[in-house]
Amino acid sequence: MKTLVAKTCSSLRRGRRQSGFTMVEIAICLAIVAFAMVAIMGVLPAGMEVQKENREDTLINFEGTYYLEAIRSGSTRLWDLTNYVESIRTVRLDRNTRLTNDYTNLYPYQIVGLLSTPRVVYDQDLKRTITNLIIEAKIRARSGSAADKIPLSAERNQPTAVLADAIRDLSFSYLLRSEIVQYSLGPGELNATNGLNAAELAVVTNRLEMARQMTNNTFDAKLTLRWPVRQNHTAGNNSQVFRSMVSGALTVTNDAVNGRRVDLYFFQPLKYQRLP
Repeated sequence: MKTLVAKTCSSLRRGRRQSGFTMVEIAICLAIVAFAMVAIMGVLPAGMEVQKENREDTLINFEGTYYLEAIRSGSTRLWDLTNYVESIRTVRLDRNTRLTNDYTNLYPYQIVGLLSTPRVVYDQDLKRTITNLIIEAKIRARSGSAADKIPLSAERNQPTAVLADAIRDLSFSYLLRSEIVQYSLGPGELNATNGLNAAELAVVTNRLEMARQMTNNTFDAKLTLRWPVRQNHTAGNNSQVFRSMVSGALTVTNDAVNGRRVDLYFFQPLKYQRLP
């Protein structure tokens, strides 16, 4: 009896060792794996695109906040700006004439001074009002991969010029457009003085004077960042707007930028400019 049971178990073990998958079963398994791989490979590009967009949004949020604070504080000693701001283009409307200028190799105070230029200014030399239609800078991102951080000064050295050009073309860049507009806080009813007694007239006059002084020291700063940057100095469809109120005196000075006389504007938050 024991011998029969042992032989039977031995036969079952040999049967298990000899059994395996058939070609049909292997083909079905390969088809299932291939179907799953196709689905995974189809999702990968979408996931990489989402990761790329999240990275760009993070960079843009940092960049917009940084340059907005630089304009609000009137910073002139941000020395590393020369490593990231490649050029600034200005388009001015003088009567019916559009004047376009491109500035490169700028000092830090020149960068902030150009980006702080108001939308409408009065030119002392020309004795008329000038409209700044476009003030736009091409900038490489300050944050991000360390491979994008080669200084622009490396382009002046022949051994690193080719490498600097390649890194500049491949690194994340964007166009920053600055719009500085002076507030108008004087409501029209403040000018209506008919039928007022002396006390009421004094109140309206004081309110009008306060509105005039606030208008001269209050500005709306709007920065529009657009990306990606194309070769022809245009940007793609991605954009983000940063906006803030700037209070304080706006001073103006002039400097020679790329051989041209240019007015530079700087906000001074700690000063109050009083109208005569």
